[in-house]
Amino acid sequence: MKSARIIAFLVAVLVTPVSSLAADAPGAAQTAFDALMNSIATKNYDKFVAAGSTAFKQDMNKQMFDQVVAQVSGPLSKGYTVEYLAELNQHGYKAYVWKISYDSSPENTLAKLVLEDGSVVGFWLQ
Repeated sequence: MKSARIIAFLVAVLVTPVSSLAADAPGAAQTAFDALMNSIATKNYDKFVAAGSTAFKQDMNKQMFDQVVAQVSGPLSKGYTVEYLAELNQHGYKAYVWKISYDSSPENTLAKLVLEDGSVVGFWLQ
């Protein structure tokens, strides 16, 4: 009887479409991510740091922003898609991760966003 339940469970898992297993990013995380990506694509430093914590604003200076823009604005300007991957618990914070795929390149970028009380405290592109 127990083995029949296990088999039924495995069959249900195997026939469940992968797309139904994927979750969407929480609203605040997705909103912040979209604003950050848009500010990089439009090269708008003030908009980039607007949703950041005080520490984020102090640490992310214009020169650092310009370096990020120089690296990714070319591929971003030719089109890209994003796929939300996961929410992680790291060092007491919630971290949200996306995959960025460029229309003009086979390369991908991993984006990680960390929020605290609705403010951006970290954003990395790898």
